[in-house]
Amino acid sequence: MCAVVAITGGIAAGKTVLSDYCFKRHNISVIDTDIITHNLLATDKVVHAEIQKIFGSGVFLLSGGVDRKILREAVFLDKDKKNQLEKIMHPRIRQTVQTFVESSDDSFVMVVVPLLLETNARSRYDRVVVVDSPDHDRYSRCIERGLSDDIIHAIMRLQASRWDRLAVADDIVYNMRSLDFFYRQIDQLVCHYRRLFGD
Repeated sequence: MCAVVAITGGIAAGKTVLSDYCFKRHNISVIDTDIITHNLLATDKVVHAEIQKIFGSGVFLLSGGVDRKILREAVFLDKDKKNQLEKIMHPRIRQTVQTFVESSDDSFVMVVVPLLLETNARSRYDRVVVVDSPDHDRYSRCIERGLSDDIIHAIMRLQASRWDRLAVADDIVYNMRSLDFFYRQIDQLVCHYRRLFGD
């Protein structure tokens, strides 16, 4: 089986920028657990039925999918519901990632896992990359995404601290200064992994 590298970091740290660049520039196979979640909430009828039991019909769009914004606000206001939602989503996400890894012929693949520490998933990965970005930059990106101040602070409080993430990092990429600075670090990281994993 190929090596599996986890990409993690706080909200709006730059995880997607890193993974997109690895895929487009270096042709690395990447899967993003946020996208898996989005697809399950949009189309999975079994997931829809289980969510409706907990949250009611008010979290659904007219198209039939789950309104992620309403759902996000609901779980951040109710820890019990958050735990129930995780019991629905996390096993399905893990299975999708496992299938992706098992089907790969590459020497290594990357998995974007925003909640790596929060879900105690560190042991499932051969290497962990932490994308580190200053809190004020992350906050500004969240505002640009349309998140409210209350939700931003609630998410940041519930996520692992910067120092906890850095403590489990095998590698760190700093998203600050310029995009070119960010990309140069990613290029170096990919070269390192290709040597490490024998690509």
